[in-house]
Formats: sequence, structure tokens, C-alpha cells
Amino acid sequence: MIIEENFRLRLLEKQDLFWLKKLRENPVINEYLGTFCLLNDFRQENWFNNLQNDEKRCYMVFEKQNLTNYSDNNSNTEENMIDKLGIVRISNIDLINRSMCVGGDIDPRFQGNKYAKIMYKLIFKYGFKCMNMHRLYLYVLEDNIKARNCYEKVGFITEGMQREAIFNNGKYKNYLIMSILKSEYQEKYEKVN
Repeated sequence: MIIEENFRLRLLEKQDLFWLKKLRENPVINEYLGTFCLLNDFRQENWFNNLQNDEKRCYMVFEKQNLTNYSDNNSNTEENMIDKLGIVRISNIDLINRSMCVGGDIDPRFQGNKYAKIMYKLIFKYGFKCMNMHRLYLYVLEDNIKARNCYEKVGFITEGMQREAIFNNGKYKNYLIMSILKSEYQEKYEKVN
């Protein structure tokens, strides 16, 4: 588990599959997915089982822990509530060249709260510190301006484009490749002031 304050990344569990299916089928999310396919419970469980033996990819749940204090019959109690904020995808893990493809989706109910920036800080912590990667990269549809702006703010740099690589919403779209190197991450996030 990767933890930063009251946020964390943890591996996807079987009990998360229903939530994940709802998230992936949400029109706000799938509008900008590079590849979208309809899911049913059987396909979802099959996918999850195959994921367990795949050393080149993993999925994590991005969560926020909320501690709530309340008084009930003269006793103070602290209740621990967890919000599932989004999903993190890691694929193409290359241990020789020390690179991996990353991505994530914030649940539409939690969008607009700057959680994506926090999620990517946790992804960077996992990739650069835990996995000792040299380069993290992602793909984003060229017309997904909101995501591109977020990626640039957290440190990704556009390095190329796959022309008309994705068929989305009835037309072919360009797929941008963005990356961040470990040295760039260190410069941005580990500066000693």
C-alpha cells in the first residue's frame, strides 16, 4: 500500500469489481478512454483472475480515509470511512529499461477536487521510489484538454503523437504520448529548499 497523508493506493481486490465496472461504464469516464468495451460480471471476473498472474500490469484503487468524530450517549467515537476516489492502471512494466505506462480515472462524483494531482503523486511515489523506474509514461487523447492540463501540471511532458490511432465517438483521434523521467520528478517534488 502506498500512503500519503490520508490518501492511499492499494491493489484492486475482488470485492472492488462491481464498483470498478460501474466506474468504467460511466459515460463521463469512458468518453475519453482509448479502448472501451462492454463488460458483464463473467468477463470482469475473468479479467481480474488473469490480472493476478500478470507481472507486466496491476490495478490499484485510489482511496481517501476520512476520520469522523462524533458523540453518542456520552462516548466519543472515531469512525473510519473510506472513499474510493478512483482507479489506477499500470501496464507495460519493463524492469530492464525501468519504465511503465500509467493512468488513472477519478470517479465523477469526486472530480473537481484536485484529487488527480494527489493520485499522480502517489503513482510517482510507487513508480520512482518503490519500483525504481526511470520513466513513467501515459497516453491521452489529444482532445482531452482537461487531462492534458493536469498531466502537464504534475510534470508530464508531451513527447510524441500516434496519428488517428484511436477510434472514439465515431471518429479517429490522435493519441499523445507523455512522460516524466525520474530526474524530472526529483527536481519537481524532492527539491530541498
